[in-house]
Amino acid sequence: MATIYVRGYLVPGTPWFTKTYFPGWLLKKFDKHEMQTVQTASPEPTDREPENVLVDASVVQPCDEIDDLCLDEEFRQIWHDNMERVMKDGAEKSDLSRILGADEEELEFEEHDAAFIARMDGRRLGQWESHAALVADLAAARELSDRYDDWDKLSVDNQSRILSGLRIFLDTCPECGADITAEQETVESCCRSMEVVAATCQGCDARILEVEQNQ
Repeated sequence: MATIYVRGYLVPGTPWFTKTYFPGWLLKKFDKHEMQTVQTASPEPTDREPENVLVDASVVQPCDEIDDLCLDEEFRQIWHDNMERVMKDGAEKSDLSRILGADEEELEFEEHDAAFIARMDGRRLGQWESHAALVADLAAARELSDRYDDWDKLSVDNQSRILSGLRIFLDTCPECGADITAEQETVESCCRSMEVVAATCQGCDARILEVEQNQ
C-alpha cells in the first residue's frame, strides 16, 4: 500500500474497503476527483500530493496491525462531529461558498438519481455522488483548514482530490448513520453500461463513492 503513495495516488487504507476491493485499476482511479470546477486548471506551484497533506495534518498515520495507513482517531471523531453539524444546521451552501470563494446566495443545488450538483449562474461548480458525499467533503474541509496551515493556498482541484479520497475512510453514513458497504454492480448510462465498485449507505441508499472498473 505504501508504494501507491509513491506514485502520487490518494488511496488510504480503510477497514471495509481494503479487505474486498483494492485491485490496481481501482487505486489509479483516485487520481481523479469528483468535484469538477468550472475550468480545469494546470497544477498550481503550491499544490501538494494528498498523502503529504494528510500526514502533515495528522489525518492519517501508520496502522497498528497492518502495513497501511489508517485514519487518526481524533480526526475521525471531529470529522463525524462536523458532518452532524452540517446536517443539523443545513450549512452546505455556506461551507461550500467558503471553499470555492463563491457568493452563497448565488449557489444552487440540484439532486438527480446519479448526482448531487452545485451550480452558480447556470455553470456547474461541482458534482458529487450524493448529498451525503458532499456533506463528508465539507466536514473534512472544515477541519483540514484548521490543521493544515497552507490549506487555503492549495488549488480547488487539489483540495477536492484530497477530500474525495478521504471518503473511502467512511464506515457510517453521514446522512442516515447506517453502515457503508462496497459492492460491484452494473450502471446504465445513456450510451453504455459499465461495471463499477460502489460504496453505498445501507440505510438510505446514498452513494458515497462510485468508481468505474476497467475491463
